[in-house]
Amino acid sequence: MNGEKSVISNQYSVISKKFLSRGGVPEGWGGSPITDYRLPITGFIISSFLLLLSLTSGCAYRLGSPVPKEMRAVHAHSVINRSNEPGIDPVMTSALRHEIQRDGTLRLASETSAAITLAVTVTSIELTPIGYDGDDPTRPIQFRTTVAANVTLTKMADGSVIYEGRQTGESTFTASADFVSGKLGSLPAAANDLAINIVNACVSAWW
Repeated sequence: MNGEKSVISNQYSVISKKFLSRGGVPEGWGGSPITDYRLPITGFIISSFLLLLSLTSGCAYRLGSPVPKEMRAVHAHSVINRSNEPGIDPVMTSALRHEIQRDGTLRLASETSAAITLAVTVTSIELTPIGYDGDDPTRPIQFRTTVAANVTLTKMADGSVIYEGRQTGESTFTASADFVSGKLGSLPAAANDLAINIVNACVSAWW
């Protein structure tokens, strides 16, 4: 690769000299450096493009989805709630399935037609103070909501585990007179953030 770069660099030098000679006007093109000021700019862009193309042509890059086509049909089970906050499971289930559709790498499928299955269990929901009242520094008024979940992605054919781990999602809210409403209002955003992290982790497991 280093040898190729050396040859390419020499080629680039020759191309640049041809385009930028005679005060910036290519040889044989006529004109003056002032009236034909657009030519050296065009020549520089072309020569730079040729150099970039030559450098990248010999290098390998992985493009597209890392998930094999035959493994993209996923059955997302309803989320199980093991936290102390009732009602988060339908919110999390909806957020997870929506994110799978939005991301587009995987596609939702029934349990009988899926190649892989995704199981998510919410384990905890925590509130952390992050801001305090200016008049009373002991009273928190801003909080971070963190939803944690255990995630398992499994092949339907043989039960082998593709990914297993813990993921979290976060959101923030400002406490008003109704603290409970503020907390409940922050859960959908935290669930959406968790869903994004879960899908990213599952897709990245194939790299």
